[in-house]
Amino acid sequence: MWPDFDVWVSVIYRCNAAAIAAACVAADVDCQNVWFHFCQGKKMQRIRNQTLMMSASRRVDLDLSIRQTVG
Repeated sequence: MWPDFDVWVSVIYRCNAAAIAAACVAADVDCQNVWFHFCQGKKMQRIRNQTLMMSASRRVDLDLSIRQTVG
């Protein structure tokens, strides 16, 4: 699990589609359906699994881009 998974979770819990999309694009990660699935009531496990499948470097990149997007 990546170090700041809670930051990613908080962005998703707020259903901030713009922040999620920007973070995914910046990290070059294909997670276009993350917002849709989560905000439609799907389980967090789906997002957690997708995140854990990323390489360690991608997770770090995504974490950094989320921090920049969220501020």
